[in-house]
Amino acid sequence: MRVTSATLSVTTFNCQWRRSKSAAAAEIRRAILATDPEIVCLTEAYLDFFGDEGFVIEADADYGYPITAGRRKVLLWSRQPWSMVDSFGHANLPPGRFVCGTTQTSIGALAVIGVCIPWSAAHVSSGRRDQTLWAEHLDYLSAIGTWLPAVPARQIVLGDFNQRVPRKRQPEIAFAALQAAILSRMEIATAHIVSSVGEPLIDHICHSRDLVPRSCAVLTNIAADGSEISDHVGVNVQLSLNIS
Repeated sequence: MRVTSATLSVTTFNCQWRRSKSAAAAEIRRAILATDPEIVCLTEAYLDFFGDEGFVIEADADYGYPITAGRRKVLLWSRQPWSMVDSFGHANLPPGRFVCGTTQTSIGALAVIGVCIPWSAAHVSSGRRDQTLWAEHLDYLSAIGTWLPAVPARQIVLGDFNQRVPRKRQPEIAFAALQAAILSRMEIATAHIVSSVGEPLIDHICHSRDLVPRSCAVLTNIAADGSEISDHVGVNVQLSLNIS
């Protein structure tokens, strides 16, 4: 294996709907920008999170819950413009939780897929109230597993997976579906990484096998004053090309 010296900094963070001008969002923004990212996936965030800096593509606003102006379940930010943008994916994919595009990076053109996989109780006792536990989650994984093979090499899938890797408390059927849809096809740089309280992450960065992670770092969800800025930690991965 020969790895190029150029590195790509990629970060994902679930903002827990913190308004972009709030103190919590400012803390999240500082943590993200400190990683000097070229690609960022935000989940449960507002479109104006980065202001006028960079280029943003977004999932559909409607994910089955009441729509709030400017909110998106998932958005992608890049330092360079996007092409081949798709916020639909597959006909069976639950809406409002997917966006992908291609952008130029320090390691060349890269296909980026941002996801916010539904949590176990999505649309069970809230939203449409037409689902059972894990049903929407499993539907999402089935659909993205059908769609994903069409994406070219040199790609990353990142965002809120709503599953811990390695498996901890989620049902075996859910982890098997994640394995079949994504993990069996790609490498996961964030497996075995734990938060400050020792929990495996649910926010992940996966990459095609022509990429190699050089480092992985957790971004704290606790501000300097001890307040919680999100109920998720963030994660950054530095990737290089494997040209063996």
